[in-house]
Amino acid sequence: IRAHRARIPAVTPDWLTACVREAKRPCPAAFRVPPLAGATLTTSGLSPADREAVRRRVVALGGSFDCALRASGPGRPGTTHLLALSARLCGPDKLRAALRWAIPVVHPRWLEALEGGGPCVEPDRFRLLSTWLPTSLSTGTASG
Repeated sequence: IRAHRARIPAVTPDWLTACVREAKRPCPAAFRVPPLAGATLTTSGLSPADREAVRRRVVALGGSFDCALRASGPGRPGTTHLLALSARLCGPDKLRAALRWAIPVVHPRWLEALEGGGPCVEPDRFRLLSTWLPTSLSTGTASG
């Protein structure tokens, strides 16, 4: 997101390899970093079929999908986003954990915006909740 704001193309390390191999700068578009690279998403309140569809979309966008909500810990990345149709439909344990661990709860429309391939789309535009609790240092998992 920062690179996009500064109009700097975000590219994979393969771009640098291609620069050296070809002795020129190749087109950055061919080496674009996927929009969800480094992100791990989970869902709450979706049917199994919808959850599977979200999983496929997340992977296609370069992210990872996990059925459980996980706090990050030393040397262990956790869930970066919780997708839900509404806070009311979220499993209460997952919702409380997401708030406690400062994991954004966003609407799946965020994925649609990312799939549009336009400019970098920040998840804040799709947040379901605007009140956040302080980040907890505890670790664990939540399901629901």
